[in-house]
Amino acid sequence: MLLSIAYSKLQHTLRDSWRTMSALEQEEKAKADSDKVKLIEEFREGIELEIEDLCHEVIGLVEKKISPSAATDETRLFCLKMTGDYHRYIAECTTDDKRAVETELAGAAYDEAVKFAQDRFDAGSSPRLSVMVNAAVFYHDFMYMQDYAVELTESELKKAAEAVADSAGEDTRAIAGILQANLQLWKVDEDV
Repeated sequence: MLLSIAYSKLQHTLRDSWRTMSALEQEEKAKADSDKVKLIEEFREGIELEIEDLCHEVIGLVEKKISPSAATDETRLFCLKMTGDYHRYIAECTTDDKRAVETELAGAAYDEAVKFAQDRFDAGSSPRLSVMVNAAVFYHDFMYMQDYAVELTESELKKAAEAVADSAGEDTRAIAGILQANLQLWKVDEDV
């Protein structure tokens, strides 16, 4: 979906800028340079507003225009995943009540996407695995539900291996590779 690609590039650039400014803000706070901190903080907050506006624009388009007219299960699943992703992007750069609300909305969208994918898509299909990657990362890195993320990933990898064996397409193999890499990383983290 071209819309997704365009917005993805925009949000990626903004989120990278936000991370850079957040790191710089922490460095300057350590130096106790309050003038620089204030300027950086104002700039970071401006980026946060841009991220929030962009993400709400995407969520609005998905929920009001694309999802209601979704003709296929794949489009419907894609909409659920995008909704979860963009609520998560807002939650990542906000605090307090707004963060809690956006986290809850992201979790609800990912939960629905996981259930929809498991109900409507074959194990090992690239749309299903794509949802599992994003949902598992959300649960692991954002919700700190490491055990659940590992269980979900292991279960989906096992089902995918049984379902597709050597006949999997390039997309499926690539997404399964991401799931496998995440699982290995998370298991190393558990051992540390």
